[in-house]
Amino acid sequence: MVDRNIKQTLVKGTFYTALAKYSGVIVSLLISSILARLLTPKDFASVTIITLIIWFFNIFSEAGFGAAIIHKKELSKNVLINIYSYTIYLGLIFTFFAYYSSTYIGTYYRDESLIKLCKIFSINIFFATANVVPNALIYKNKLFKFIALRTLFFNVLGGILGVTAALYGWGVYSLLVAPMLTSVGVFIVNYMKYPMPFHLFPNLKSLFPIFSFSLYQFIYYIINYFTISMDKFVIGRYVGMKDLGYYDKPYRLMTIPIENITHVITPVLLPVFAEYQNDKPTVLEYYLKILHFLAYIGFYLSVLLFFTAKELIIIVFGNQWYPSIPIFEILAFSISIRMMLSSIVSVYQSMGATKLLLYTGIIAFLVQTTSILIWYIFSKTLIAIAWTMVGIFVINFIQSYMVLFYCVFQEPINKLFRQLYSPFLFAILLFFCLYGINYVIHMELFLSLVIKVLFSGIFFFIYLRLIGEYDIIKKVFLWKRKKCQ
Repeated sequence: MVDRNIKQTLVKGTFYTALAKYSGVIVSLLISSILARLLTPKDFASVTIITLIIWFFNIFSEAGFGAAIIHKKELSKNVLINIYSYTIYLGLIFTFFAYYSSTYIGTYYRDESLIKLCKIFSINIFFATANVVPNALIYKNKLFKFIALRTLFFNVLGGILGVTAALYGWGVYSLLVAPMLTSVGVFIVNYMKYPMPFHLFPNLKSLFPIFSFSLYQFIYYIINYFTISMDKFVIGRYVGMKDLGYYDKPYRLMTIPIENITHVITPVLLPVFAEYQNDKPTVLEYYLKILHFLAYIGFYLSVLLFFTAKELIIIVFGNQWYPSIPIFEILAFSISIRMMLSSIVSVYQSMGATKLLLYTGIIAFLVQTTSILIWYIFSKTLIAIAWTMVGIFVINFIQSYMVLFYCVFQEPINKLFRQLYSPFLFAILLFFCLYGINYVIHMELFLSLVIKVLFSGIFFFIYLRLIGEYDIIKKVFLWKRKKCQ
């Protein structure tokens, strides 16, 4: 019964999350393609810097409460109200700090346009923070259908308004429309779903039940923030904002498959696995299946996107983004690693192992800092930083999963590597096939993209059929027969 319940909940939650994500990715690609032709690389780089800075303040104001609320099985309504009231104060405080630090940010990057952008975008901090408790309750109660519809609505509306603003000459400010609308809109919708009264004088003692969990989580988020953002801050300051645009655009394009595949699964993992946190063998069994699936998709996309980098960059964003092509080719090698790695935080959280998660975050930060320092001393080129990031992802993948398997599950890590053997073999075979196509056939970009995608998809299907990993035809047949009955 436990196995059946966890499987049904995972499948149901993943379905609704996928509905929102895959509908949203079509909208996001369309909107991004239009804006890339209307705005400059420097415009996108400016918003990248502002987004990272606002994210930093959000970490302090959220303080790890969201994951703690989901993890803790029993929290009284009074505790939740006090947490909510506390987050309101935190949101106001850090919104104030972000607003008045905008001048220093603009001076540091030698770009006055960042000052006004930061002031406007600082409003996001308040609504993101006030949304922590209502949003955590929605995930805790597994309202995945509600989340899917909410996400899809604001993706579409924000995209339409963002493009409209760009067409009316708003310039870089049009890039703020969608995130601002989403921040305010999601808070309103969530508050309507779970209205929370505000206490002018919240009882801080009520935070103690979740403090031990959220403290490690909070410190991890801070360290992880610098780990993820360090390359962009360094490039923007010491190489140039335009170069940051050329680097960040392929980086973001690379994260689209990661976010729209793994982020379909990971929001479901924490609330579902948290219910079975005392049954580690069951959690590990299902997580290995998820990793096996992610490995197949990740290795497939790594190879495909490497050989379609030129087509995707030029078709989606236009000729002005040509310098981004080699960056995208290199970063494509990290997709499979990042896809699997992005699911690991939810597993640490669901098992209550936030202290161990913090240790892995510290190691990742040290690896990132050392690697980027070496890059800064010896190279300072975009190609070099791209290869550096690939190496960093590989090292952090190994150390994060070693800690998870040996310290959390008390299982040997070769159980993980056994899940990667067949997907890796498939990736090697596909690489040589696409290399041959790329070497022999030269054609118009769109036709080249279509042929490579179709060939790789057919090759993927045939490979899975031959080894019997995922018998898609059988599953479709059984589904139709069940539907007819």
